[in-house]
Amino acid sequence: MKKFATTLLFGKDARLNGLIAFAIVGAIALGCTCTKNLGDFGKKEEVTNTASNSTSPPTPDRPSKPDASTGDVPSEPQSQELARATILDFNDAIQSGDFSDFHRTISKPFQRQASPEKMEDAFKAFIEAKVDLSEVRTLTANFSPSPSIQTTRGVKNLQIKGNYATSPRRMNFDLKYIPEGSDWKLIAIEINTKN
Repeated sequence: MKKFATTLLFGKDARLNGLIAFAIVGAIALGCTCTKNLGDFGKKEEVTNTASNSTSPPTPDRPSKPDASTGDVPSEPQSQELARATILDFNDAIQSGDFSDFHRTISKPFQRQASPEKMEDAFKAFIEAKVDLSEVRTLTANFSPSPSIQTTRGVKNLQIKGNYATSPRRMNFDLKYIPEGSDWKLIAIEINTKN
């Protein structure tokens, strides 16, 4: 783990590696905030594919996909959909115990630094506790603060932070994305159920 952390902090691109290091620290924190009594954290339901299809036209239930190449903060409905899709993709990985599909959805720098196996190890406590986050499918996120574009070590990123009123405990999240072409791709994830 020390060698992995050193590689992250002193790798080829310190700006992106700093963001990735933040993501890994968040992943470790996730494992520490999850306890086995959270097994009933949401209702079990059939898992469906949550990947958004870029060719699908917007509908009242599914807003248009945000264009990261503009550098603008996505609209409220777009931010809701982006956060929900990320958390549901993450949940699919937890439920299956396989982070391969989730790994394909994250940013290229994050993919290079954290293999599916390393992600599985980082979130092992979630898998073992059988945490189920599928309840967010029907909930609206409470953003606090509002989604914003920030620059961290010279790299622009979109931060979407807030919570879902899940039961039995509220789920807090902090998601960071970087632009890759016209897509916002995940660079950091932190989820916990602390009050």
